[in-house]
Amino acid sequence: MALEAVARPGGRYIAVAVVAVPLLFVVGGLAIRYAAFASISAEPGFAAYAQALCRWDCAWYVDISEHGYERFPIPGQSNVGRWGFFPLYPMLVAAIRSVFPLPTILLASITSIACSYAACLVAWPLLEKNMRAYVLYCAFLLSGPFSFHFTTFLTEPLFVLLTSCVFLALKRSSYLTAGLLSALLSATRLVGVLVVFATVIQMFRDYRAKGGSALSFPRWVLGRPDLLVAILISPAGLFAYILFLYLTVGDGFAFLHVQRAFGRVAGNPLAFIWDGLSAVPTTGWLPTAPQWSALAALIGLALSAVLAVRRQYGAALFCACCIILPLITNLASMVRYVVGLAPLTILLTTLLSASKLTFLRLWVSSWAPAISRPSRGSGAILPWSSTPGPHRRAASLGRYTLAAVLAGAEIIILALALNPDVNADYRAYYIDRTTTCLNRDAVGSYTLGQTVSFRSDGAKKAAGMRVCGWSGPVADGTHSLGETSRLRLDIRPLRDGLTATLQMAAVIRPPQITQRVVISVNGVRVHAVTLSGKEPRTVSFVIPPAALAKAKTLDIAFDYLDGIPPSPAASNIYKRSIKLLSFRLDPVEPG
Repeated sequence: MALEAVARPGGRYIAVAVVAVPLLFVVGGLAIRYAAFASISAEPGFAAYAQALCRWDCAWYVDISEHGYERFPIPGQSNVGRWGFFPLYPMLVAAIRSVFPLPTILLASITSIACSYAACLVAWPLLEKNMRAYVLYCAFLLSGPFSFHFTTFLTEPLFVLLTSCVFLALKRSSYLTAGLLSALLSATRLVGVLVVFATVIQMFRDYRAKGGSALSFPRWVLGRPDLLVAILISPAGLFAYILFLYLTVGDGFAFLHVQRAFGRVAGNPLAFIWDGLSAVPTTGWLPTAPQWSALAALIGLALSAVLAVRRQYGAALFCACCIILPLITNLASMVRYVVGLAPLTILLTTLLSASKLTFLRLWVSSWAPAISRPSRGSGAILPWSSTPGPHRRAASLGRYTLAAVLAGAEIIILALALNPDVNADYRAYYIDRTTTCLNRDAVGSYTLGQTVSFRSDGAKKAAGMRVCGWSGPVADGTHSLGETSRLRLDIRPLRDGLTATLQMAAVIRPPQITQRVVISVNGVRVHAVTLSGKEPRTVSFVIPPAALAKAKTLDIAFDYLDGIPPSPAASNIYKRSIKLLSFRLDPVEPG
């Protein structure tokens, strides 16, 4: 791709420059980042540097590469599974590690740098072989202020590389190649599947350029089995992951449903942007993190509009969707989502590389109406207008068969995903969202008459009793999380009831100054209390024999009617209501 210039006079020197420029920025960027790391770290070495840069989602990808995906229930009594992180890049690193037995993060960092370097080479023809723009692009990707995202174990390096490859294939009207690359892209990140729209738009534009009409475009596509295969194979990576999750977890859409455990809730993108812009700094003038995220989203959408104005409709739609889709939930990771969109950075570096006069000319020409359009009566050769020979007829039949197999497989996988095979606890928490407390098999040991501290000093004993809906313990107790919390402990069969003594404190934030708590035992409501003030309060109540029956475990549920969310847009799984400080059970003496 980038080395095609070798064939032309003087092209050898251009090819050397194309290869050398990103290499220089690889070395320069690495030196800059390592110098910053070494200035504050007492542990030298590239391995320590790579580990220091492993932040945020990086740790998830390391775990996937080393351990794969969990089944359900998730080990460690967690409600956050790795299912939300797509598999292609961790699989690639795991495959390389099987050949080179190096630490995962070290190997992943080298692979990310290699992917980013390759992305620069692929960008050369996309930049119309503009050396000034190419230098800017390489500098941005490999040594710029956002180069961290492209040199550690995040999906951005592979995503940028594959995106660039897809658009290069579309530029050359290599639809099947674009489809295969799109399949890999859809297995890298969820939004990668959206690039299929860019493929269809490019098909439409090429067809119109040959004189075809808009109304006859569907018929043209149906008459081209190679185009059908290119379209249907584009989401193959996503569908393969859906099938994998269905077979291992029972829920093909687990990557979507697990977002609840990360606190992502659907909302108004405009409200999220406004909230981000409104998060002004309390001191100084530098924008806050929410402001940076909101500005990144606005700049990304503005650049997408510029792409549309320049008639790069497929790239514009792809980039806009890649920004709006995550923006529906919140602004988290928005900066890296935007800088990881290759069409936007290619556009930006192209504009920045132009002189003022050139930029004005490009801007005016982009708005100018087309001087001429292809005549609809130009006699374009349509696929059904000529009679194919026997070999072409056989090849066409084979492509139709492959398209039918792809379509059938995707329909079957979609049907499986729409009918998850999961237990009631999974469905209630992840799918139906009727509870904020994911029930698990945790059962703690307990001796009657023993007081268990739910502060930091009693962490080990209390850990076995906590089922869900708790955070901590910390110095002032174990905080409730969500709208329901549960404790479960093993008890010997009792004929009489029990007396429960709990020390609790309300979480208050004016105007909310009270917390109502309903306590149930083994599904039987046994007590209701209203807590007020910040000071701990001792709450005692009797658990009747009817609640105990012949149960071997005691399942205690705390339902909170006045939970306080940390912010108006926050998920209900983050609501705060009480702090539990201690717990005690005593047998009721026979009367």
